Amino acid sequence: MCPVQIQVRKEMALLHNLRGLRKLSFMMGDVSIKQRLIISFGCIIFCTVLMAIVLSCQASDAAGHANPDAARMMAASWASFSVVSAVALMLLFATIRSVTNSARSMASAAQAVARGDYSEALSFKHYSKAVALGRRVLPRNEFGQISVALGDMARVLERRERTLAAHADIGTVCVSTAELGLLLERSLAIICRHTRSAFAVIYLPEENSLKVRGTFRISKAESLRQLCRYAKTVRWVAESGKHVILNDICKSGNGELLIDGKKSAVKSLASIPVVVDSQMVGAALFASESGYEAESVNLMQMAVDQVAVAVQRALSYERTREAEEQARSDRELLRAIIENLPEGVIIVFARDARLYMSNKAAADITGLENTRANIFTEFFRVCNPRYANGESIPYRDSPVVRSLLYGEVCTREEIIINRPGGGDIVILMNSVPIINGGTVTGAIAVFQDITAINDRQNLLKEIYEHQRNIAETLQKSFLPSSDTNAVGFDIADAYMPAQRGSQVGGDFFDIIEIQDGMLGIVIGDVSGKGVEAAVHTAMAKYMLRGFAHEDPNPASVLFRLNDAVTRYARGDVFVTLFYGILYLDEKRLVYANGGHERPLLFRPDKKECMPLESSGAAVGIIKGMEYIEREVQLAAGDVLVLYTDGVTEARGPEGFLCTAGLKELIEQRGMKNARRIADGITAGLLDYTAGRLRDDVALLVIKVDG
Repeated sequence: MCPVQIQVRKEMALLHNLRGLRKLSFMMGDVSIKQRLIISFGCIIFCTVLMAIVLSCQASDAAGHANPDAARMMAASWASFSVVSAVALMLLFATIRSVTNSARSMASAAQAVARGDYSEALSFKHYSKAVALGRRVLPRNEFGQISVALGDMARVLERRERTLAAHADIGTVCVSTAELGLLLERSLAIICRHTRSAFAVIYLPEENSLKVRGTFRISKAESLRQLCRYAKTVRWVAESGKHVILNDICKSGNGELLIDGKKSAVKSLASIPVVVDSQMVGAALFASESGYEAESVNLMQMAVDQVAVAVQRALSYERTREAEEQARSDRELLRAIIENLPEGVIIVFARDARLYMSNKAAADITGLENTRANIFTEFFRVCNPRYANGESIPYRDSPVVRSLLYGEVCTREEIIINRPGGGDIVILMNSVPIINGGTVTGAIAVFQDITAINDRQNLLKEIYEHQRNIAETLQKSFLPSSDTNAVGFDIADAYMPAQRGSQVGGDFFDIIEIQDGMLGIVIGDVSGKGVEAAVHTAMAKYMLRGFAHEDPNPASVLFRLNDAVTRYARGDVFVTLFYGILYLDEKRLVYANGGHERPLLFRPDKKECMPLESSGAAVGIIKGMEYIEREVQLAAGDVLVLYTDGVTEARGPEGFLCTAGLKELIEQRGMKNARRIADGITAGLLDYTAGRLRDDVALLVIKVDG
């Protein structure tokens, strides 16, 4: 076979192989740009070879070697050249068009992502959700891979934008109001809108059970019905801090609910825990008519966590407001009692002898209205007080001045004063000092017109008893009671004022029944001036109660009370305070001490007292003060004695009693019951001071039974 025939056969074989190019052209949609260019350049090289063959054949023909085989070979070469050239041009055109169109589409998709139009980016023709989110088989084409990346980016940004929008909306609501009901209503509405929920309910603990506190698109009655139906689930979520998703609840017959007063079928329920700082606050319940995806559940949990912080703040605000309202109510009640007494009542500050409070009866009797001037100057100028024999009473000998200057308790003082309308009247006056920290800071006087009384002696006795009861009622209204049902413990208290009848002071104690098995014990001493100190005492007592019921943790209670006192009270007001929680079943005491006298613990097996550790400064001095909790395990027969500084600062012939003297009093009586121990300590104090206490004394004695 001649060389020309061999060349012809080779050309025919090439033409036969070119039939595969048609199949290749249908696969170009998934062939990379690099592969397309390689194929195109291969075709161009092949065209060049064919052109060389054709030119070679023409040269042979021109040399006189023409024959039929050469003619056929030339025809086949021209045909091959034409086909391969066409394929090469098609591939080049398709590659350029693919690059241009894909680049234009990807530029549009990238611009859509940049301006936040994620729907347009997701509609890019090379992007497939099935590819991006399903089998994860990426196309071989580079532009296809870029389109998948753009689609995934659009979906991530769309999800992030939705999350940030929900976060922003919830944040706006959380800072816009501190009213709990309005906060929950608005927050649930926003969460439902962003998660496409049909309704929502939030349950918060109240009196050892979960109560409906907020709803959206569902009535309270229907919310309670759902709580009964899914009580175990909701409680488990509230206790465990983990969310639960219930799918296809319609199959169990529980999917029909009343939403906005109309029956509606829901497919899924989601119960989300309400947690703040690892502390369970409650649980939220959401319903969907189409089911929940993981993205929606995560969004719900994020939003609920954000709302939980605001809920805790709203609850704290609500309880603080209730405590403040209670203190304000108590103060107004005291004012109302004084104002409506038939006897005249005046309360005077020792600081400048100004009138703090007086009632209508006092104005009617003396003719003096509330004045900012020195009350004694006005009283002597207008009333001209005199003894029963008609002699003028020296300024320093009047009952109120004696109580104010010398701390005397004046009773049954008969005084003649000028009648407001003319003439004279006889008044019977009782006055007592207000003592704080051993210092007289004010005085209370109660008096009545006894001019028209026929049997003066009998009536004087009756009025005296009545006046004394009024004074004692006013004074004792500031003192709490230690009556409580503490199983396994024996508790007794004692209070002794520095002067007889002067029970208005800053020393106080309290016993708080927080919940079953937990008992709060409090003892403290409020600084201040007499009546002001009494007001601050009432405020501190009820605010502490409110904080303790909200979160009984001792360190947290003292921290929040310190914050309230430093924020709202004057700079010279502070409280030394010991607050502890007595776990009755475990016989364990957890406490925090805010600069108060360290309680003493008597152990019967060792027959000696040991002071408890301290844990911080006085409340109201250092803003942001952190208090440390301490813990002590109690045993049968142990005696815990809480006291104020009036005990250790009691002065006798040998100086102050001090802690050593108090230890000795306790150790001598530690084997007796709590009442006898308390009575023994007070008797020992009176004996040591010869009955002259310089400061108020408050005691709490707690003994473990056994």
